[in-house]
Formats: sequence, C-alpha cells, structure tokens
Amino acid sequence: MPHLTIEYTENLRDYFDPAAAVQHINTAVLADGEFEPEQVKTRALSLPFYRVGHADSGEAFVHVRIHVVHGRSLEVRQQLGKLALAAVQKALLPAPGLTVQLTAEVNEMQAETYQKIVISS
Repeated sequence: MPHLTIEYTENLRDYFDPAAAVQHINTAVLADGEFEPEQVKTRALSLPFYRVGHADSGEAFVHVRIHVVHGRSLEVRQQLGKLALAAVQKALLPAPGLTVQLTAEVNEMQAETYQKIVISS
C-alpha cells in the first residue's frame, strides 16, 4: 500500500499526461524503497466538472490523494507528498493562460478496517 489517485482538471488535457504522471509516481515511490511493487496502486482521473474559487476559466489543478496504512512516520508521509508533487510536475507542460495548482495530501487508513483480497489464476 499506498493507493494514489491523481485528479486533474479537464482543461489540462492538452498539457498534462496522466499516463506519464502515473509512471513517474510509481517509479519515484518504488525508488524510495519504502513499499513493495505490488503494494503501489496508482490511477488518474480527469475532472470534467470543477471550479477554483470564483473563476470560470484560467484556473486548473492537479491533486494527488495518497492513502497509506496507519503507522508510517511523519517523515515518510511528507516524503510521499513531495515525491508525488515532483512526479506530476514532470508530466505537466506549460499551460498558457492557466494558473495551475499542484497539491498532494497523505491520509492514513486504519489497518484494522482496511480489507484486501488477492485473486490469482
């Protein structure tokens, strides 16, 4: 575990490469050595409906939600957030006319309530 979800506003479709962002995040998280490859699950979602403040246009964002099982140190969680921001920034081209906010949050899940089933053929 971690589970990583990249959310990005649809007005970035010509400037943000979600497949590259997923690859960059997985590469960075695995290089850190904190997690095993099968634990890292990353996905990207385009947001067709969004708003930043009062602006109707000119604003965009990429937000990364990271969920880890409770017990990782503050330093590990902070490092995950930094790795995620650097990874999504690599997948973003200059976006003329847009102010783009990159954000990340790391949330802890309780091991007692996290459920997992692995099915192999």
